[in-house]
Amino acid sequence: MSAIDGKRFFVYVSNRPRAIALVPAHALSDTNGTFLSVCIRRDGPSDTNGDVKVEVNVERVDSALRYYSPLDIDAVYGCAGILDYQGDTYMFLITRCQYVCNLAELNPRQPSKPVFRVVQVMTLSLTDSIFDSQAYRRMPGAMYDEVTQGDMDIYGITNPCTQMTNFLEN
Repeated sequence: MSAIDGKRFFVYVSNRPRAIALVPAHALSDTNGTFLSVCIRRDGPSDTNGDVKVEVNVERVDSALRYYSPLDIDAVYGCAGILDYQGDTYMFLITRCQYVCNLAELNPRQPSKPVFRVVQVMTLSLTDSIFDSQAYRRMPGAMYDEVTQGDMDIYGITNPCTQMTNFLEN
């Protein structure tokens, strides 16, 4: 296992309220393990485009993870960002990356810090589970590898974040 693989996160979701949890791989076997949960709160009625507040919480695996279900995907490397777009809020997760160099190799005075290139990104909604299965189909080795996030899935819905995903992958 490489050093980067040891820093991967398992993705869990909760639908009431909708939240996405990033659980460090090592936290599941740690009795004091913690994880990050991300959800949104909107100011105003749910049918308006009020101000969106992203809420990030640190929670304990032993007491809070039971309220989440694992998303059936490989572990991710982290979050590339969150975007509020067309009345929904999306989280971009890094699903594949490629080692580029170590900063210490370029400048011996720099601390040892690896640099990675983002190769693949997955988009999940922070308000709805509609793209959860579609995100799985984008994972390497999945049955529908050739399906892109811009293609229509079995529900006939196109992910509105396709352009942003493509930008982050290049």
